[in-house]
Amino acid sequence: MEPAFTIDGPPPGHVGRWTHPSVAGILAQAAKEPPLPEPSELLSVPRERALAALRILPGLLSNGSDEARDNKELAMAAVTANALVFRDLSERLRDDEEVVMAAATGWQWDESPRPVLALAYASRRLRRDMTFLNRLLRARPEEYAALDDDLKTDPAILARVFEPPVSAYWMLSLAPDSVRADPKWVALAIDANPWALHDAKGVVLDDYEVGMRAVKKEGRVLQYLSPRLRDDDAIVRAAIEEGRGLPLHASERLRDDESFIVSALVRASGLAHNTGWSIDEVERRIMQTVASPRVKAKLEAEGRAPIFPDAVSAAAVSDEDIPF
Repeated sequence: MEPAFTIDGPPPGHVGRWTHPSVAGILAQAAKEPPLPEPSELLSVPRERALAALRILPGLLSNGSDEARDNKELAMAAVTANALVFRDLSERLRDDEEVVMAAATGWQWDESPRPVLALAYASRRLRRDMTFLNRLLRARPEEYAALDDDLKTDPAILARVFEPPVSAYWMLSLAPDSVRADPKWVALAIDANPWALHDAKGVVLDDYEVGMRAVKKEGRVLQYLSPRLRDDDAIVRAAIEEGRGLPLHASERLRDDESFIVSALVRASGLAHNTGWSIDEVERRIMQTVASPRVKAKLEAEGRAPIFPDAVSAAAVSDEDIPF
């Protein structure tokens, strides 16, 4: 039976983008190409053939000769295709800034859930070179996890790692506890990404300035603050008004405070302007996700709030799209 699709293109009459070549077609095409060289042949075959082979199967270099693993051109081709090959290179190449950078930014072709960190296999000299580390962390902040412990608390390093817009929300999780509990560094991490508050620790979660800074950027991070701050009128109001998701994590006192809920409803028009929702939708969300059942029932009975089905899930209208 002829394959439905061939390596050369879709069958006659096919409409739309062709993305599924058949196994038979792939094997037929592979038969036309010369076989990949053996690891021991990487330096004896033509240069272009060796480079092409490493782009397809970079692990060939890991099993190559000492001379091959000390060849910079071969190394660059291999680590760009699979960063894991970097750990098998010669000491000379693991001390080469260009090769380390290529490995750090190369394809993370590893089945492990943890990323390949080139710095973990780099030379001692480069691991202590602040100028190089500054460039490396700018290109790939995740390499921070492979730093020596004393450098993980270095102010210049931390300023680079948490620099907007480079920092990802989980960068703070890679830092030592002393950094994760320091208001200065947590605030800097929040400026880059407010979800960093998820990985803050200790008394910093009870710091008013840090808490207000975070909820003004992303209201849903209210859930990570201390009970005292989740009971603070100003912080919870700021979290509601931020508008990207109404918090379910205000204190029971505020959720059952009729005047607080009414003041939030009064501000619904401003929240609607921030979010693009209708005022009715904003009021519905406030009632569903912030107000206690008692306050909700009382305000609805008095006609002071929109009535909507109890079947609507509070979680479905609040904590959407949390990035973890």
